[in-house]
Amino acid sequence: MNMEEKKKMLEDFKESLTGKSLDELKAIEQEIIAEADKTDVEVKESKFKLPKKNYDTVAGIVREFLNKQTITWQYTVAYVALYEFWDPEKFAKEISYPVLDATLQMLGQLQFTGYDEWKKVITLVDYFKPLDENYAEMTEKIYIVANKHNSVIEAIQLSTPIESKKD
Repeated sequence: MNMEEKKKMLEDFKESLTGKSLDELKAIEQEIIAEADKTDVEVKESKFKLPKKNYDTVAGIVREFLNKQTITWQYTVAYVALYEFWDPEKFAKEISYPVLDATLQMLGQLQFTGYDEWKKVITLVDYFKPLDENYAEMTEKIYIVANKHNSVIEAIQLSTPIESKKD
């Protein structure tokens, strides 16, 4: 499904909610929650094969960029886990979706200074390229379920009467 088809599918879903009763919307929400639960399990169980070529270089670069970060307390556990995962001396044959997503999200928030760092970014982009399609597919599933759920919540909010408080 291309981007236009996905957009149309989500618009059609949102439109299908129009005119539904509150009970019908709540039932649809329960179906979406069940779908989200299945997607969560699929996400947790998803593994991607990491290329062996240049793993040690890539792991070292990820660690280098992680090491430069100033983070708040609540991110410490996640950053330590990422740092420990990307061990240049211990090839990880697979990476779970959550670890891959956290790695890419972290890298995507950084700014890079100078030619040496820019070349390292290109090395990372080249390394992760074979994972693009599967990663995008999984991310898309999450996005679609989340958007469907948001549409149902919005429809529920619009159909729920606001009770006035009488003194």
